[in-house]
Amino acid sequence: MKVDAESNPGTGTNVIATLAGSDLAQEKVILLAHHDNAFGPGACDNAASVGIVLETARALAEQASPRRTVQFISVTGEEYGSVGSGYFVQSLGAAVSDVKACIVLDIVGSGNKYFYITTSIFAGRMAETAAWLNERLVDTADQLGYMLEPTILEFASDDGPFIAAGVPTSYLCRCISTSWPYLHTYMDTPDIIDYNAMKVLTDLCVFALSELAALDDLPRGMDAR
Repeated sequence: MKVDAESNPGTGTNVIATLAGSDLAQEKVILLAHHDNAFGPGACDNAASVGIVLETARALAEQASPRRTVQFISVTGEEYGSVGSGYFVQSLGAAVSDVKACIVLDIVGSGNKYFYITTSIFAGRMAETAAWLNERLVDTADQLGYMLEPTILEFASDDGPFIAAGVPTSYLCRCISTSWPYLHTYMDTPDIIDYNAMKVLTDLCVFALSELAALDDLPRGMDAR
């Protein structure tokens, strides 16, 4: 078999919306999802997550100004090594320390459970999400009447670059790739999306970000209590 293939440079765009904070404006909390996909329509991976970011931004924009700045980010290139999120983190330079919490959404539109990832692999190393932030999200979900469960995942998503930079990060998902038949296929279409689940996660993100942006102090580091 003979295969002819070409490799050409490409470009991608990160989209960033900022809700300016008041008295703690230099500090930031982030909600992030990637908008690129590997193959097919990419409804669950990862348009559903981008939809949650947009709806969370709309809801928070209708509330009083947050104390901390909140950024809503849709990045490119996750499927090719978290290029967009890596570029964003790198572009912050020393100001990355101003990011006090980051919540990453990936593959949330289909599945029967809500998960937060505790451990995965990024750039050949173990990547562990922030225990205190995960616990806060679990508490918020419990208050809303939802259940959020821990699990591990073989590879990190856009949480990887943030974790590597020392940013307290959580990664929320619904589908674990080894058990989800639609991943990176042309079957990842809108008809498989559970829109009620999108509402659940939007509720969770709205309440969690509101709280993270309002607290007097947030724990420092990944495992602070």
